[in-house]
Amino acid sequence: MNRISSQKLSLILIAAFSVLFFVLCFYGAQHKSITHDEVAHIPAGFMIWKTGDFRINIEHPPLVKLFATLPLLPSHFYTPINDYDWIAGEEWHFGGYFMFQYNNADLVAILARFPIMVLGVMLGWLVYFWGRSIFTLRKDSLAPFAGLFAAALYFTEPNVIAHSSLVTYDLAFAFVTLCAAYFYWALFVRGITTRRFVGFVLFMALAPMVKAVGFFLYLLIFLHFFVSAIFGKRKWVLHLNKRMSRPLDRRREKFLTVIVALLLCMGLCYVALWASYGFRYRASPDHEMPPGPQAGKYLNYSNITSSLVRTPLQFLQRNHLLPQGYLGVIGHALMERERAAYMLGKTKYEGGFYSYFLITTLLKTPFVHLVVILAFMAIFVFQNLSIYVTRRKVQFQRQRFYVHRAAIPVYLIVGIFVLVSLSRVNIGHRFILTIIPLECLVAGSLLNVILSRMRPLRRNLLSGIFLAILLIPSLNAYPHYISYFNPLIGARRNAIHFLCDSNVDWGQDLKLLGEYIKNHHIQKINLSLFGKSDPYYYGIHKWIDLGSFEIIIPRFETGPPDYTLPTAISANMRGYITKKYPLVLSTANPVLIGGSIFFYPPAKPQ
Repeated sequence: MNRISSQKLSLILIAAFSVLFFVLCFYGAQHKSITHDEVAHIPAGFMIWKTGDFRINIEHPPLVKLFATLPLLPSHFYTPINDYDWIAGEEWHFGGYFMFQYNNADLVAILARFPIMVLGVMLGWLVYFWGRSIFTLRKDSLAPFAGLFAAALYFTEPNVIAHSSLVTYDLAFAFVTLCAAYFYWALFVRGITTRRFVGFVLFMALAPMVKAVGFFLYLLIFLHFFVSAIFGKRKWVLHLNKRMSRPLDRRREKFLTVIVALLLCMGLCYVALWASYGFRYRASPDHEMPPGPQAGKYLNYSNITSSLVRTPLQFLQRNHLLPQGYLGVIGHALMERERAAYMLGKTKYEGGFYSYFLITTLLKTPFVHLVVILAFMAIFVFQNLSIYVTRRKVQFQRQRFYVHRAAIPVYLIVGIFVLVSLSRVNIGHRFILTIIPLECLVAGSLLNVILSRMRPLRRNLLSGIFLAILLIPSLNAYPHYISYFNPLIGARRNAIHFLCDSNVDWGQDLKLLGEYIKNHHIQKINLSLFGKSDPYYYGIHKWIDLGSFEIIIPRFETGPPDYTLPTAISANMRGYITKKYPLVLSTANPVLIGGSIFFYPPAKPQ
């Protein structure tokens, strides 16, 4: 097969994978109830568009919320500016009433989730285009099947599918990170051009606007940039135009280049932050301090124990050097680090486990993805060691070429993984969603290198088998991608014994519980729910609340269970119910609804 036909075939196949990915995201989203965080994110974005007021969900930057809620603007959804919770700045209560009382929650959700799905598809195509060029020297020698394997790994990853259909920040941050990483790689490997430099500065500026941890991306990339400028012996090439190039081989020139890049990134980021808040200091135009408990908590820096951190932040706040809304984002990032963590039957109430994300990777990554990624990492380490052992100096050595081209993606994978692990914020595998596209990129590209050395018939056969196997985890998991685990845990119902929180339960299966109750003609249940959604909206009209976290619209008071009724318990609430009402769990094996709600038969006959 010649190069042109190979490229066309790879484009056709990756288009098919991207369509399948979008279909799984779109129809999977329709099976999900509004998840925990979406109850705040979606109404906050809509109200910013309508009122210019950032009082709701002040602890997160507005960019993703604004992007997600763009499709809501042409429709005439109700804007409850006179609602008591809006006036008081009660983000969770306001979000619950906005979604389930004032508007059609399902319609609002699917419209707001749509842009995130599109972003997920775009990220997969970026993996494809980078993958087909990562191990090639010239544009006329692209490796289209390297891009295909890389993007196929991405498009079939259940965790990516799960978070590409939710209005949260994880997928958007992964997109911005990969774009910044690509432009940095292109600058470093291919040479400095105006287009690459502008792309790098733009996406680096966007990173902190998506998540506050975007500043860690600055730390990783500019650490690499500075070290390469000072200690690297390789010449950098500045392409002034198509015909003129100028080498940067002096340490001083390289160092100044890095300084200019850093200043431009930080300067554009600073301007963009002010622009995202309307070039206004106050988050809420009519209030010196935005109303609501979130603002009162995250803008009160006196709660930060370290004076080295507290004093600069108070200086920024006192002199209005950052928008008030973004000061709330920084406060949230610093004050919410100490959270309870659960892993493998053990609980830590102050801080988490350093090994947490290693465990989530081993349990929540499909076997085929895990094998390919681990094989790449092993080969990469082996090639590095063999280069330093042999120290052969030849004009071109393929082994050195692969290591050089893959070095930046691997560095970012390791760096992000280490930084997130050291943070010990153990609330879900989604925190390292950023590195999954990078892992797919390098693993798929190296897989193509290995297969390209085989005879055409064997190569095509193995490629077809590999692509078919990739489909199995994503199709088998449909539509329960949030609670996906690989077969290491055994049955899906065992997941809660290994991990909890957004790894298993984000309040996503309340809609399925409502359908189950309707289909089985059940009138009333005991209920312990994790999430912010309204059970009544999803068809659960009578229940005894055993203690939930938390039902925003209270319709029934909390009380002891009626043991003659069946009981529905969210996975994250099982520990609480086990301690408080153990008899509820003493019945026969429960039905697992979706991947996160256990439905127990009555403990006593009527």
